[in-house]
Amino acid sequence: MHSTELRSKEEFERNPRAYDDSLTLKRNQLGVIRVFLGAYCAGMRDRASAEAVRNALLSEPNSNCPANRTIEWMLGSLRVHDAMGLFYEGGIPLGRIADHVRANNVHRKDLIGWLNQFAVPDDTADG
Repeated sequence: MHSTELRSKEEFERNPRAYDDSLTLKRNQLGVIRVFLGAYCAGMRDRASAEAVRNALLSEPNSNCPANRTIEWMLGSLRVHDAMGLFYEGGIPLGRIADHVRANNVHRKDLIGWLNQFAVPDDTADG
């Protein structure tokens, strides 16, 4: 019979990797971005690095940012399932993804529809 309770702290401490902080969240997030760039920007010449893309995605869109072309290419082909991964695993806030979709004139209905579900309409707006 399997227990449904979480095992004790002591049992976790016996695993040397359970509390290993050398694999930081940032490294994992960069890995996610790297995978997405490899999958969605494979044929792109001079694409920006994962670090440059992540830093740009975490910031307000800037038309002078060298990573914009790479972001536009990636968002233009990113599957919605992977957009969720960009948020959950890549650590990019949904609002920032929406900002960059807007700034790069990405008009993909599936991506926009997915993002819009997180928007809260103004109750005072006429409609």
